Amino acid sequence: MIEELNKSFKRISRKLFSRSLNYYADFKLYQCEGMAGESLNTVATAALGDRARVGGSGLATKEEVIEDLRSALHFEGDDGAHPNIDYLKKPENQKDFEAVISLVHAILDDSGLIVRFWLEDGHRFYPVFWDFAFLIETAEDSILFIASSSD
Repeated sequence: MIEELNKSFKRISRKLFSRSLNYYADFKLYQCEGMAGESLNTVATAALGDRARVGGSGLATKEEVIEDLRSALHFEGDDGAHPNIDYLKKPENQKDFEAVISLVHAILDDSGLIVRFWLEDGHRFYPVFWDFAFLIETAEDSILFIASSSD
């Protein structure tokens, strides 16, 4: 499911970038198999590399993850920077968003712990307009869900 989600997010990112103005969005899930119960710093380093340093964290809910995801997917920007508005606004394209939201819901339904965090160092993307990062822990695995937009 993680691989399918990452492919879907890549397609959505390309469509948001196509005919955009100073805008690019990245979404990625990193599955850390067998790392449930490990510290957030340990999981972040395993997923993102040795430079990853967690700057802060707090508990989060499934609803907060979905709210942040929906907000990111529907971000309209402004006159100076925005995603592909045609793609964003067409009702028939909303199925792309709803499909990934549904898959993220399925992962969240299997979670026992959700932690919101931010990275002090080692962010894989370049957050400018919006960003979010969550640790989603299932019975056996830890999953980092990180997304951001840049210009």
